[in-house]
Amino acid sequence: MNATLFQRISWLAGRALGSLPAAALLKIALPLRPVVRDVDPVRDLDALALFGAALRPALRPRLRAAWEQALRDAAPDFRRVLVAADARRPDRLAGFLHLQKGRPDWWIAGMEVRPLYRRRGLAELMAREAIRRLKAEGARTICLSVRAGNASAIRLYEKLGFRPAEGLSDPTLHPGDVGMRLILQPGAATG
Repeated sequence: MNATLFQRISWLAGRALGSLPAAALLKIALPLRPVVRDVDPVRDLDALALFGAALRPALRPRLRAAWEQALRDAAPDFRRVLVAADARRPDRLAGFLHLQKGRPDWWIAGMEVRPLYRRRGLAELMAREAIRRLKAEGARTICLSVRAGNASAIRLYEKLGFRPAEGLSDPTLHPGDVGMRLILQPGAATG
């Protein structure tokens, strides 16, 4: 099956997953053994460029260029980009989480799970791994922005301990977005 056809089928299946019975059936039919790992800039670049471009192939060159720049910015610390995959097929990425160091906070600059793999706990798994790693490195806070209408993402972040925060300043925070912060270390700035 060619990549474009697979991406279209994946997108359509993801849309169908809006229904909980379809999601339950998919979990049975296509079980997933998720693994979260550091990005491999050589092996994963093409797969990362496909995110958000399944039905818009013209975006792929721009997305690839954006990922190349993001990975250059993260080098040599590629742990700033986590990817989720099936342990049986580690080359097929199911999701990613991009961390960015700000002043003084760390930011979740982007997270996406491919439609075919949604509602399987991958976003929570990636976010928990990012939180664990940043906490181990001594980070004090993690911030993010989420679209105000994305209720499922807001519920996930609240479940992980993030709380709405005013006065956050980041390029990913757009008008109408909800800024959220997770305090990892006592005494961290909350303003």
